[in-house]
Amino acid sequence: MTPCFLNLPVDVGIGWPRKEAIVTFGATKIFVFPPSQHHDASLHIDLAYARLTDVAARSLLNQFLSIAAWLDDTFAILLDGGSGNPVPCRPERQTISWPCSILDTWCNAWSPIKDENARRALAIYREAINMQHFHSLPYAVLGFYKILESAYPTDGRARGRKLEQHVADLLAGNMINKHELQEIGFDLNSPPGQIASFLYSEGRQAVAHANKVPTINPDDAGQQRRMSVAASILQAASRSCITSQFRVGTDPWDQSNLL
Repeated sequence: MTPCFLNLPVDVGIGWPRKEAIVTFGATKIFVFPPSQHHDASLHIDLAYARLTDVAARSLLNQFLSIAAWLDDTFAILLDGGSGNPVPCRPERQTISWPCSILDTWCNAWSPIKDENARRALAIYREAINMQHFHSLPYAVLGFYKILESAYPTDGRARGRKLEQHVADLLAGNMINKHELQEIGFDLNSPPGQIASFLYSEGRQAVAHANKVPTINPDDAGQQRRMSVAASILQAASRSCITSQFRVGTDPWDQSNLL
């Protein structure tokens, strides 16, 4: 069987091995290369050996990065590359990122997540923090809210109550900055329901619709600041939702609490 490697660069903030590494992810071996002066960090799969199509392998690598993005809580983007080489072919540098860690091996020990809903939630989460990192704050807000919609897809009232509860828990745990709340007209003593209503009406709804009031103009610096606060609160709420509703843990080396 002639090897046929898929070679894809990445732009990531997650921990990355200092040296070349091979990771077994489910039944698939993923070759991980560190960045160099002339090459981006990259991921590689032998399509022939793994018996995967190009599309299936890209999907698997996206799942691989979504887990890492969740555990490290930072962005991870799979870029375009190519396939067909008999050995891993490192992509020429196209980013300015130099991901690294103190480890020589891959930076978590997780296997693929079996539950489809949990996988989808992590995929949406990675999409949202990617948007947040690249300063698309309104779409980060929408992405984080989509996690609540995926957890409670048919009952809007239940979704609102759950968001209110997540906000209440964040306030009780001093996990919301008082200066951020002041930016959107609230304080630490504000009712969680009012904050949740703001996140929905002036966050999710304003971003999703252009023909309803309120609307978002991404060029308005004041609105961008408010979206930054909404994204921050919804990010924390969405992480709480994923751990409680989808039973996804946060320990890089222990996946046993994933039910």
